[in-house]
Amino acid sequence: MQNTIDFFDFTIMRLIQKNRLTIAKIKSKDGQYVERIKELDYKISDDDALHISSAINNNCQRFVTIDKVLLKENFKISIKK
Repeated sequence: MQNTIDFFDFTIMRLIQKNRLTIAKIKSKDGQYVERIKELDYKISDDDALHISSAINNNCQRFVTIDKVLLKENFKISIKK
């Protein structure tokens, strides 16, 4: 378990150093899409909607999640619109 954690820690730090990963802090304006996102699927939590809204606001190219609701194909298609 510790080896896995160390690997991810090393990988994340290396990506940050190479400017290939940015950890974005949530700002007040990041909530602007929350209601529209929650309309796509009522099962989306407030926190998830805020994180997605923040990613949109920051023009993120990727959004990493293991959330089953967010990984559904119809949600992915809807959010891209």
